[in-house]
Amino acid sequence: MKNMLHQKPCMSVELQLLQYLQPRMTFSPQETVRYETLQKGYLGEIAFYNLVKNNAVSGNFLFDLRLASNGTEFQIDSLYIENDSLTIFEVKNYEGDFFVEKDKWYVAHSKQEIRNPLTQLQRSEFLLRHLLKKSYPNLSIKTCIVFINKAFTLYQAPLGLPAIFPTQLTRFLERISSNRSGISARITAIANHLASLHVAKSSYEKLPIYSYSKLRRGLTCEITCGEFLERYTNRLLICSKCGQTTMIDEAIFNNIMEYSVLFPDRKITTNEMHQWCNIVKSKTTIREVLKQYFEQIPNNRYTYYKVKKE
Repeated sequence: MKNMLHQKPCMSVELQLLQYLQPRMTFSPQETVRYETLQKGYLGEIAFYNLVKNNAVSGNFLFDLRLASNGTEFQIDSLYIENDSLTIFEVKNYEGDFFVEKDKWYVAHSKQEIRNPLTQLQRSEFLLRHLLKKSYPNLSIKTCIVFINKAFTLYQAPLGLPAIFPTQLTRFLERISSNRSGISARITAIANHLASLHVAKSSYEKLPIYSYSKLRRGLTCEITCGEFLERYTNRLLICSKCGQTTMIDEAIFNNIMEYSVLFPDRKITTNEMHQWCNIVKSKTTIREVLKQYFEQIPNNRYTYYKVKKE
């Protein structure tokens, strides 16, 4: 029996930019909250994806779907497809104690109200039903919240809440994997149809505002600890926070790629990358990495480089 897994959840452009910028500038309180919220959500989606993938469950899971219905964009963290039904999974990476009271959700220690996750699910269900009513009018659509974080507790949860709690994840995966119906042509057709409707770029992303002159330069650690690398040996750099060591060539490559995302309209040159990487004193070392891993573009005045297309 073979799974048909849609692509791994992708980090949004907004989150990628914030992750690159976090060590290089001081975030406002609002930017910090936005970054932490997006990062936590993304890590939750990845955790659920890995659970499904590693347990080799049957059926057809699509991940990280962004769709549009009647001009309204909506995202589905995960969609499980059977012959006659779809299940929308909304993954929540909540941590700590929460409680429900009269259909309202609260953080237990502060009693601060949070958005009811069922509202988002109901919206996704309505829009998906409308999107598929012509092509697949008889499909049953169900919804479910997945609480992926083991450190999550919900008090006063109403009976019948469409949810999978951390302690129920193993049983949920076992139940799905026990389905021996396999992948039918209908499941494949539905999956391909939905994947073809995927909207690559969200219109709701709020890209951060930043400028080259105000960013701290240097080589950052690839582990998302938000620290800069320091010289360790002639060929190695070390992160003072997590202790991760990185080859200089690898660190240069990673940070040039980061630069290309942050500043897609600026030319990648040896001099520019020498300033960006900062800690690397030798321009020759920078040039060798550029020649080896990037496409060289001759110019009348200078040579610049582009990221190679895969």
